[in-house]
Amino acid sequence: MRLGIPALSLSVLEIRQITRHKLGRIAVIGLVFVPLLYAGLYLWSQWDPYGRLNRVPVALVNEDHPVSANGTTLDAGADLVHKLQERGTFQWHTVDAGAAASGIAAGHYYMSLTIPLDFSARLASPSQAGPPESAPLMLRLDDSNNFVASQIGESVFREVRAVAASGAVRGYLDKMFVSFSQLHTKLGKAADGAAQLSAGARKAEDGSGQLHDGIGKARDGGAKLHEGLGRLDQGAAQLAAGSGRLADGGGKLADGTRQLNTTVGKVAGNVVPLLREHWKQLQAAALTIASAADLVADVAGLLPGADRTTLPAGRAAALGLSTSDERDGAQGDSERLPTLAGLAAKARAIAELARKFAAQAPYLADRIDQARQAVARLDDGAHRLAAGAHALATGAARLHDGTAKAHDGAGKLSDGLTRLDDGAGRLHGGLGKLTDGGRKLSDGLASGAEQVPGYSPAERAQRTEVMSSPVQLSTIRQNAAPNYGTGLAPFFVSLALWIGSMVIFMLLRPLNPRALTTNAPPWRVAMASWLPAFGLAVAQMIVVLLVLNASLGMQVRSWPGLIAYLALAVATYTALVQWLNAKLGSIGKVLALVFLVLQLTSAAGTYPIESSPKFFQFLHPLLPMSWVVNGVRHLISGGDQSSVWTGVVVLAFFLAGALTLTTLAARSSRTWNMKRLHPPIKL
Repeated sequence: MRLGIPALSLSVLEIRQITRHKLGRIAVIGLVFVPLLYAGLYLWSQWDPYGRLNRVPVALVNEDHPVSANGTTLDAGADLVHKLQERGTFQWHTVDAGAAASGIAAGHYYMSLTIPLDFSARLASPSQAGPPESAPLMLRLDDSNNFVASQIGESVFREVRAVAASGAVRGYLDKMFVSFSQLHTKLGKAADGAAQLSAGARKAEDGSGQLHDGIGKARDGGAKLHEGLGRLDQGAAQLAAGSGRLADGGGKLADGTRQLNTTVGKVAGNVVPLLREHWKQLQAAALTIASAADLVADVAGLLPGADRTTLPAGRAAALGLSTSDERDGAQGDSERLPTLAGLAAKARAIAELARKFAAQAPYLADRIDQARQAVARLDDGAHRLAAGAHALATGAARLHDGTAKAHDGAGKLSDGLTRLDDGAGRLHGGLGKLTDGGRKLSDGLASGAEQVPGYSPAERAQRTEVMSSPVQLSTIRQNAAPNYGTGLAPFFVSLALWIGSMVIFMLLRPLNPRALTTNAPPWRVAMASWLPAFGLAVAQMIVVLLVLNASLGMQVRSWPGLIAYLALAVATYTALVQWLNAKLGSIGKVLALVFLVLQLTSAAGTYPIESSPKFFQFLHPLLPMSWVVNGVRHLISGGDQSSVWTGVVVLAFFLAGALTLTTLAARSSRTWNMKRLHPPIKL
């Protein structure tokens, strides 16, 4: 405790001694805020450089010419310019190629983006013949303006191109090419189906031919049935006549009825099974005849020249006449045919009879069978002739009527089968046309499938890859820095030499006190104290460059120019630090540190100055390190040297001003006062 109290008392006394003067109190407060000054200003200047890229000037050159594609005009270059300006990633300046090149060389633009003249044509190439082509964009960078800006620009453009050109369309294009392949496959399957349809139609055509042949045979059978029923009708007529003579020929009746029974039994045995088996066909044929007769009547009523009185020669053949008398009779009938109007009326009558026959067709076999049974009973009841003679006569008459109707129905059936045969022939011809049409459809679909592109998986992948990246970024890097260290060397070398100048005046006095006591002019006193510092600073600079070249392999476009320029820079640095120390003493050392922080944050050593807040943009041209960094960039990487000469002029102005101010400080330093004898702060 005894040791602690004196130590604490001494600490309090030391603080009181420092803060006794106003300047001392200000110095203490300044020392407290030095870390904040460094951290705050540096972080403020670098807080969000990417968020301020829209202040970085970039040249935009649009040389694209619009093209016509699929009936529409494509002006992709103008659309891209509009979208880039709308997004505002950079501060776009729309200029021509010459202005862009000169602007980059002079440092007015950090980079340029050129849209070539065939940009729209290449983007439209997928809709034209031939393989698709990627459309290039040309990015021109210059590391001598700002290496980090070039890196940022290249990354931003690569990301924009990748997102805009690849990700948004890859899935769509792959589906489009898959759809082409599927369409090609489906058309091929449709062509196969059409070929199968044609083959099926061919089979149907063959079947219709067989149907036509079968109906022809049925037509011949109908003609024979008609002939047989005619004979049956004649027999029924004879039966009716014989029954009339029954009363007179009682003795002959048994023989006649026996013969009749035999005849009718044979006929019924042949006819009844046929009728039972084919009554539906007869009924259908009768209905077909009725429909055909109605059609004939309708057509006859519509045809012009209805006063024709003769039928075609094929009509007689359709009657199925086999003897010359029948042909003569048919010919005679054809000559006596009525007009078409009369034919229409008869056709309607025939239709009515055909419908009646169709209604009776199910019962025709039963009735014939009943007639057979009646004849059998007649034979059995020959001895009851007297009692049944009247019934026999009546039944024979009815039999005659039925056979007559059957004979007429068979004739109509024969006519209907003839028409059905004609229809089957037309069906056969129509199916032949269907076969031809199916073949043509199959050929057309096959031809269409050949015209639709069918891509293999490899071809689809290749086209998808090309078209998913329709925009390719071609980068031209002017005055390229070989690596990241070389790109940042101008900033760190300039910063190191300022720190070296500060350290020099921690060892050397800004003004030689002995020289101040002489009669030497103030400028000579100032120069006498500055030249040793300048010599040490040049030595520092030489050591830095030797180590960077020998150890890290830093490449420089112009070593003599760089050495001369940095010599001017360290001359300016040492002159400024000398003046601060000569004029302000210990406070000047603190201000030199403040100048270091301000130059560190406003020299645009890393990010473009346009990405910093306005405060640092204001300081940028007012501090010497900004000009040193810019000049060293062009001397290391190359490029337009006009900025180097501008830097020489500005640094020379700073040097002359600092030496002048130091001369004035030397003059005033020859006057001593209490503050100089007992300074409030000593460093």
